[in-house]
Amino acid sequence: MEQTRLISKIVAGLIFGGVIVVLLLLLVNDLAWAGSLQVKTDFLKFTPYFSILKPQDRVTMSEINYLKAEPIYFDLYLPRDFDKATVKIEYKNEFGYKISLGPNIKSGWDLKPLEDLPVPSKDYKIKSTEFDLADKNINNGKLRFMLSIPDLKDENMGVYLKSISVDLTRKPIWQDNIGQNLLNYFKYVKNQF
Repeated sequence: MEQTRLISKIVAGLIFGGVIVVLLLLLVNDLAWAGSLQVKTDFLKFTPYFSILKPQDRVTMSEINYLKAEPIYFDLYLPRDFDKATVKIEYKNEFGYKISLGPNIKSGWDLKPLEDLPVPSKDYKIKSTEFDLADKNINNGKLRFMLSIPDLKDENMGVYLKSISVDLTRKPIWQDNIGQNLLNYFKYVKNQF
């Protein structure tokens, strides 16, 4: 009897400890202690940081997404406040379309071209662009991005999108005042969610 009670206490302690460890790991990831968070999606599996591409009738979703109309949107979920986002897109632009990408701002979109001169290519390219997140329209912890391909008129002559990754940066949590950084995190969570 005494031994059974001891075993049940040990099991309960291990379960409680496991839950605490998982919660701490999630909190450490969300806080971005080192000042950066890298997130990536290939749109084939669930990720807590990206939505699907939408509207869905403009995209043929498979191993590699086929964009057949524009504009295309996706949401990036931010677990805390960040200063900058560098968005990298792996895509194939066989027809040389001018492609722009940008987050939603209070007055519209902050679109930046992925290429200076569109050049048709049969190969996948990775292009990146950086955005300052200071004045972006973040609602409920999510920031909406738009992919604009204004010359895309024929759904049989689209663009292939393989993956998107985002490097989010901010000051490391130990810089300045750790207490203030933690307080800013909890304020962000309270205001966004």
